[in-house]
Amino acid sequence: MVEAMMTEKCNCNNGGSYINGMLLGLVVGGALGVLLAPESGTKTRKKVRKVGDKYLAQGREVYDAASEKYEHARAMAKPVLDELEKSLGPLLELAKDASPEIKAQILEKVDSLVSDKFNS
Repeated sequence: MVEAMMTEKCNCNNGGSYINGMLLGLVVGGALGVLLAPESGTKTRKKVRKVGDKYLAQGREVYDAASEKYEHARAMAKPVLDELEKSLGPLLELAKDASPEIKAQILEKVDSLVSDKFNS
């Protein structure tokens, strides 16, 4: 029985040794990390900020270019869309009261007209 109690104490010490070893490794690793770090935290933050600003500027350039292309495409499409609306307006008014079959035929015709207009 005494041996069993001593064995239990021994197992507890082994666990304590493991934790002590982990803590020692953590302290030594942290100290080495600070000693061997290539630059101070201030310099590292400045580098990170500089890279972030660079990518932010590139993102803005891409956004601006895409916005210009969108506005150009919108300006080019406006006269065509206005013409389609003018041409199809009366037809769409008639379609409101039409049967489902006639509505389907009208939609097919509109789709065909739009496709022809944009593909020419």
